[in-house]
Amino acid sequence: MDLLTLFFRTILLRPYVFVFLAGFLFAAVQLLGWQRTWRFRLSGSG
Repeated sequence: MDLLTLFFRTILLRPYVFVFLAGFLFAAVQLLGWQRTWRFRLSGSG
């Protein structure tokens, strides 16, 4: 399966994941700012 097709099917079949991520980014940037938001996000992903 093509990687691009897989990516679009993931977005199409699981929109709640991307809505949650967008909501998190919006709220975190409002409260913490961009730098602290990305540090928090990167520390939680690995």
